[in-house]
Amino acid sequence: TLTWGTPFFVRIHRPKRTADRISGTWAWVLTVGNSMRREVADVVMYRTLYGRSLLMDFQNYEKTITSGTKNKVIRAPVVWNWIKLSNRELRWEEFPF
Repeated sequence: TLTWGTPFFVRIHRPKRTADRISGTWAWVLTVGNSMRREVADVVMYRTLYGRSLLMDFQNYEKTITSGTKNKVIRAPVVWNWIKLSNRELRWEEFPF
């Protein structure tokens, strides 16, 4: 399990790895006062573009925004992509999960 900081945290549960793929369950929560933002999804991360790019495919993505006692739920397809500027390959062992 990977966890980052305060006042929010991100976790990737039960990661499974291959040479070019990591999959697991994504959970991200931010709490400020009586407001909260929560994201959950099944995530698959792919190393692409000769190992210099990372694609994160969030499957079954759901974001809940809570303000006081009201919840707003958003379900949508979400994909993130990063490209490394250096010529060196992305290495899974550099990730803390």
